Amino acid sequence: MNVEFGPPKCTSRDLEGFRSAIASMTEAERDDPDLIDEERAKRIATGAGVAPHAVMNLVALRREVNAEMGGAP
Repeated sequence: MNVEFGPPKCTSRDLEGFRSAIASMTEAERDDPDLIDEERAKRIATGAGVAPHAVMNLVALRREVNAEMGGAP
């Protein structure tokens, strides 16, 4: 069995969506992603031109990275 490990594969389109979502967040939301609830995710997604679930996936990814780095901001 051939199992690959490593970071998930992201396309340039995914990265552009992440960049747009981050740009659509307030400074407080960028500093503390726990502020982002369903309503804020909808607002961010509308401004970024992505789906709300993409914003929530970005927030989840940041939490995972922070956990891997020992809780670094």
